[in-house]
Amino acid sequence: KNTNLLKSFQLQMKKVALIYSKNISDLTGVSAVMRSFAENKDLFKKNGIELSVYSRENICNKSQILKEARRSNNLKQRIKSKISQFITKHAKKHSLFAFLKIYIASIRPAKKIVQYFVNQNKKYDIIFIHEIFTCYEYLKQCQSQAKTIFIIHCCGDIYSSYKLDYKNFEKSIYYKYLLHIESRVLSEVDKLGFVAQTPCRNFLKEYPDFHKENIFHVWNGIAIIPKIDIQENQKKYLEICCIATIYERKGQKFIVEALNTLKHSGSLPDIHFSIVGDGTSKNELQQLSIDYGIEKYITFCGSSNDITHYLSQSDIFILPSMDEGFPISILEAMRASLPIVSTKVGGIPEMLENGVNGIFIDPSTKGVCDFISNINNYDWKAMGEKSYQIFLEKFTVKTMIDSYSSVINQLS
Repeated sequence: KNTNLLKSFQLQMKKVALIYSKNISDLTGVSAVMRSFAENKDLFKKNGIELSVYSRENICNKSQILKEARRSNNLKQRIKSKISQFITKHAKKHSLFAFLKIYIASIRPAKKIVQYFVNQNKKYDIIFIHEIFTCYEYLKQCQSQAKTIFIIHCCGDIYSSYKLDYKNFEKSIYYKYLLHIESRVLSEVDKLGFVAQTPCRNFLKEYPDFHKENIFHVWNGIAIIPKIDIQENQKKYLEICCIATIYERKGQKFIVEALNTLKHSGSLPDIHFSIVGDGTSKNELQQLSIDYGIEKYITFCGSSNDITHYLSQSDIFILPSMDEGFPISILEAMRASLPIVSTKVGGIPEMLENGVNGIFIDPSTKGVCDFISNINNYDWKAMGEKSYQIFLEKFTVKTMIDSYSSVINQLS
């Protein structure tokens, strides 16, 4: 009897394929969400969903990745690296190079992972995708009866990050090709999801004719871990942490410029910033901090797999972004009982209550200057404790998976 019940339950389970073209081990917010899905298949199973994950790790296993790393010093790899650096250098000013960078980083991997998925020849009820190019390739290559759910991890404008990173790209012929991709995806997906309410509203302003019944939002969530022991600050200064990929749109330059401005005005309080992460702007900002003579106030720590170390050493978390979806780094800081200083972009206003678990600033040098100038006017410890409470109430991985499971189970 029990065996028959188990077989019946397995037959009723919805088979869902998560297709992701990057490594789920990458140090990005979207990869962190994919990692949460892969590590918590049991939570999906409790909700009647059998989740299979397809990512770059399927194509390049760990041994291959290690071999690639060992070969990184050979001539072929050095040439590739030089070409990549050349493309990155010119991408900001020239649309062709911007498109090449997008193609290499996102479009080509999307083609590869979808082709791998097709070759597996397995049947699924639902296809679960979190990148537009992967979704496009799936719709183009597959003729299955499976329903598709596409999640947008941004402010509501699918290509907003490209518009900010590459100033002239929006006016180019290459951008028109991306609009073609966007048009096909939006016309063919069965459900369109966002990671917060605000991006959802932003999207509907741009696409008022899109079927509202096919739109939903689910907040990102992360695992509950033993509460981080925030070390008592024995130093005479406040430690402020920023964890993010170092791009122009993430706003780390505002921190550097603000420190320079306040240093020259003689009104710089006792503070120190730790900038954790890597990216195209890191070397430029590091050199700028040396040129300004503010190295004692700011340290560029590089990428790290142990962000807990930096969070536990910090008093405040800052993310002065110009563009966001629903940043995982803020959730990690909230889980670490840190107060948040950030901007009113994307879904951040749904994470941050001004004066309760942090404060809002403008995404500008002046915004960071105002925060630093008034830094001693807030009860940061009390706001950090509130951050942890809000995290537990709203932003756990179980809450996120239960919400996605509900959407999946409603899609017949």
